[in-house]
Amino acid sequence: MTPRDHNRTLGIIHGLLGALMLVGLGVGAASEALRRPADAVERVRWMLYVLPLPTLHLLVLYGLFTVRKWGRMLALLFSVLYVWLFPLGTLLAVYTWWVLYGEMGRRLYSPYAPSEQNDE
Repeated sequence: MTPRDHNRTLGIIHGLLGALMLVGLGVGAASEALRRPADAVERVRWMLYVLPLPTLHLLVLYGLFTVRKWGRMLALLFSVLYVWLFPLGTLLAVYTWWVLYGEMGRRLYSPYAPSEQNDE
C-alpha cells in the first residue's frame, strides 16, 4: 500500500466512527424521547453537547482525503484520546501514529510531496 492508501484508510475509519456515533446519538435520542416524552427537550440538549465529536470525525475524513495538515493534526489528536480504549482504540492509535507521524506521513504531508506515481 502506498502512503496515500494508508491515509485514505485512516480517513475511512474515522468517517465510519463519526457515522456510527451520529446513528447512535439519533437512535438513543429517539428511543429516550419515545420512552419519556416529557424529557425529550433534555435529551435533545444532551445530544447537542455530544454532536461536535462525530462532526470532528467527519472533518478528519475530509481532511485526510484531501491531504490537509489540519486533518492530520486532528487525526493525531483523536489517536491520543483513543489510545485508552483497549484494544481497538489502541490499535487505531498505533496505526494512526505509524502512518501519519512516521516517514511515509512526513513525505505525504511535506510541502514538496511527490506526485501520486512516486508514492511507493
